[in-house]
Amino acid sequence: MRIILVRHGQTKWNSEGRVQGRTDIPLNARGMAQAEAVGEWLSGRKLDAVYASPLMRAHDTAKAIADRQGVCVKLLGEMIEIDFGLWEGKTSRELSKEILYLPGQSAPWAPLWRKMRRTQRLR
Repeated sequence: MRIILVRHGQTKWNSEGRVQGRTDIPLNARGMAQAEAVGEWLSGRKLDAVYASPLMRAHDTAKAIADRQGVCVKLLGEMIEIDFGLWEGKTSRELSKEILYLPGQSAPWAPLWRKMRRTQRLR
């Protein structure tokens, strides 16, 4: 058995560097093009099933893949994004102004945030 994981296409909040979490942000034009591109790229492989979180950005990306496979997207609530609560919709700059740290201490989430931002491109 082979499992292929695909991240959703770009949203407006991705392009702005905002935390999305469970806020249901749709794909932007670039994200739709990315979804179509990955659907096309995977069209040469036979997929038995396509699963996605119920969020629009994940569902729409999965649908672009599933449509070329002749299968339906199966939504799984267990795949939903983590809930970032009050952080959702905010940029790292906005968060760094709201969260207090000791002098010389950096935000503990900053290295992870930078890594996530670098991996957002379709490969």
